[in-house]
Amino acid sequence: MGGNTGELAQSFIERGFKAIVAVVDLNFLDRKFAGREFDRAFLSDLPESVDPCGENGEFHSFVYAGPIFRKRVAFAAAEVALRENRFCYCDLVPTEQTFGNGKKFGIILASAARVLSQLEPAS
Repeated sequence: MGGNTGELAQSFIERGFKAIVAVVDLNFLDRKFAGREFDRAFLSDLPESVDPCGENGEFHSFVYAGPIFRKRVAFAAAEVALRENRFCYCDLVPTEQTFGNGKKFGIILASAARVLSQLEPAS
């Protein structure tokens, strides 16, 4: 990616986008970064060796709100789990949704990168 990624990360925040760090590569960052908001505090806590936008795969984020969104994506951060002996995932669980037929289902998102295909009726 060309340009200054530090400036890009600051601009992302200043423009009102909201994101959560969904995956952390332990070769670059401590597991405590998984599940954190992508905000000024997060950026200031990053080691100098880590790209502020995660352009080298140091972390991955899930953007859930911002000026181009019609509405905020509703979710809850759940368990932070080590997978593949290298990556810490903050599992994200969307809130209940109503589909076109009026039925409500609980959908579980195993991580920002992997959606489970199993639907369970909400009680």
